[in-house]
Amino acid sequence: MINTSKAPGWDAISLKILNLTVGAIVAPLTRLFNNCIRSGQWPSCWKMGVWTPVFKKDDRANKINYRPITVLNSVAKVFESLLSKQISDNIDSQMYSKMSAYRKMHSCETNLIRVTEDWKRAVDNRECVAVLSTDIRAKLLTLYIMLS
Repeated sequence: MINTSKAPGWDAISLKILNLTVGAIVAPLTRLFNNCIRSGQWPSCWKMGVWTPVFKKDDRANKINYRPITVLNSVAKVFESLLSKQISDNIDSQMYSKMSAYRKMHSCETNLIRVTEDWKRAVDNRECVAVLSTDIRAKLLTLYIMLS
């Protein structure tokens, strides 16, 4: 399901409008989307987006405190959402069970919890635990070794 509160892209079509007119547009959009998937091509205008800086934290005057997002047009958002769901539904079961990236209900937090539990189990079993930690922004590289 598409979040209807998201901003419209360069096409200025609101996702709320698409949602309200779904009965009238579902058949033509389905044919269009399926044709794009079959041919392996989609309109070049769907690839266009508007870059918008989004504030993260701290000082608003510092450009480092912003991250860029790309606002796509509404039809491209719907297509991307449907395609992503189909791919995820078919591929998720084939992914490595401990992989956290690109999976629903798996995040940095769930990965950290799993890794921490693995470390605690290894220490309890008197195994060596080594952790390589990187911080690309600060250009730091740290190696932690825990010996029991």
